[in-house]
Amino acid sequence: MIDALLSVVDEKYQFQNPPILQALDFEQKVLVVTAHRRENWGRTFGKHLSGASASQCRASMPNRSCYAPQSRLRETIIGFLGNDPQIRLIDAPDYREFANLLARCTLLVTDSGGLQEEAPALHKPVLVLRAVTERPEAVRAGTVKLVGCSKEDIVSEVGRLLDEPEVYARMARAVNPYGDGTAAQKYGEYWKKIWNNGGMIMAMRPDEIVAILRRQIEQFESELEVDDLGSVLMVGGDGIARVYGLEKALAGELLEFPGGVFGMVLNLEQDNIGGVVILGAYEHIKEGDPVKRTGTVVRVPVGGKP
Repeated sequence: MIDALLSVVDEKYQFQNPPILQALDFEQKVLVVTAHRRENWGRTFGKHLSGASASQCRASMPNRSCYAPQSRLRETIIGFLGNDPQIRLIDAPDYREFANLLARCTLLVTDSGGLQEEAPALHKPVLVLRAVTERPEAVRAGTVKLVGCSKEDIVSEVGRLLDEPEVYARMARAVNPYGDGTAAQKYGEYWKKIWNNGGMIMAMRPDEIVAILRRQIEQFESELEVDDLGSVLMVGGDGIARVYGLEKALAGELLEFPGGVFGMVLNLEQDNIGGVVILGAYEHIKEGDPVKRTGTVVRVPVGGKP
């Protein structure tokens, strides 16, 4: 993801969305705000956000802000924003446009998950409009901060980043735990080294690579003990659970929750599983519920026919 992001960022890029993005003065402070998560649709999110990012932060924002909402929120947000000259409401731009907007803005306020990985790669502080995140490693690294949807909290944290240079620098310089954009290059160099034979690079067919990966996965699966038990630490509103225990769980493994509901492991941490995507209804799952390993690793076919 970071490799793809950095590949489209260009300091000479010319925005294609006239006249809003073209008119932004990036010599001044520009706050980018995105809102699209479904769990925020029915809340007073727009009211809180408009008050925090526009009216009360106006003294710290000599330049206008740029707001890219999910289309279902547009009417609600327009009602709260009115005709504030510092705010520009835009449709979500394409990837290249948005990547270069991120690269030039001052900071990001968002409820997105993926942007918690991407913006820090561009050295932009991220304030997350959620109480929990499936990316806790970003919080620990100091590249993002959870602020929820409270007007007071948003105002306070945005103000600190805009008015206190040392606070801004600490977040902007924090090491992004999701990579530095050189993963593809390193991966290519690794395989080149592995398959170099007397200076001749051996060409590999996609089915050969798939076969190697499958053998590795099967070797892991042959050593699994499926009776490991853990417990639910918390379940976020987006269906992402944190699970304690299950030290032998694998990335991509299916876990069984009460009621026959399954989840897939995403983030493995030292003493817990930081992210399990629940594949089904999760409203009945609560803190303390037992979680069991299945020993089954999710496979996604790649390349040619298996």
